[in-house]
Amino acid sequence: MPELAPETRVTVNLLNKFGALTIDQIKKMYEGTRFNPKPMISFLCNSRIIQFLDDNYAVLQNRPQYSPETLYCLWVMLDKIKESNIARTDEIRSANPCDNGVEVCFINKAKMIEYIAFIDKNSISKVSMIQDTFYTSTGCKIGEEKDSRRLYTFVVNDEDVMDILAEMNLTIPFMVAYVEGPLTEVPSIEYYEL
Repeated sequence: MPELAPETRVTVNLLNKFGALTIDQIKKMYEGTRFNPKPMISFLCNSRIIQFLDDNYAVLQNRPQYSPETLYCLWVMLDKIKESNIARTDEIRSANPCDNGVEVCFINKAKMIEYIAFIDKNSISKVSMIQDTFYTSTGCKIGEEKDSRRLYTFVVNDEDVMDILAEMNLTIPFMVAYVEGPLTEVPSIEYYEL
């Protein structure tokens, strides 16, 4: 593989970690800068480093899997990083896929670990697992949650799921990101504390 420019390395690194990015997610990372990602995308395609699925999803060559749930979580992460050059932030470098029901985690400017998980009616049960994992992994007791320096963001695109989350009496530090719009465009995102 040829030596890649810093911006290109960031993009390829995210593709390697998360499986896919939409064209608009790549553009969002360089919003407010002079860097034009179009030549980079062309270079990556021509060098056979990436390929496109359904004309909208960039994936690494010969690794054509992607998760729509992870793409929703990446939109929320990009929205939460309030910088003009997202690609050069420590937050984007700290971003990693997770397990135990969480798609994305990163360390924000406040040095808090943010976990982002997509929740729909079919996966609502993983919220309890996430809460159990929180207490097991942090050693926190009920009432000590705020000291954990962790925040969970549950990404939903269905108001009924928000209602279910509100009724769950969760004790972990969390918020809900309600996402509207197609994955391939910058969605509307509203945040709620339930």
